[in-house]
Amino acid sequence: MELSVCQNYFFGGAVSSTSGGCGVLTANGAGSTSGFGCLNFGLSSTYSVAANGRATQTIDINGFDSVPSIFYLISPSDLVAIDVGPGRSSGITVIEK
Repeated sequence: MELSVCQNYFFGGAVSSTSGGCGVLTANGAGSTSGFGCLNFGLSSTYSVAANGRATQTIDINGFDSVPSIFYLISPSDLVAIDVGPGRSSGITVIEK
């Protein structure tokens, strides 16, 4: 499996978050994304992917909040993520191309 993150992704989870729990991100394949949450917040992030498919990411929500997360590439088109910042929900977010 190719361990890269690029193109457009939809994300959503069972637990509500600052982004409204869903949105769209466009990854450039070089460690950054941009997009919008369902509540129309602008989102951007930086990320890095390890050889084992584990990635770390920090999402900036319109300069209002910064959300650290970990995600795993589980297939060429699917990822799962969890927020890891203090006081964050432990819900899992599904991310798909």
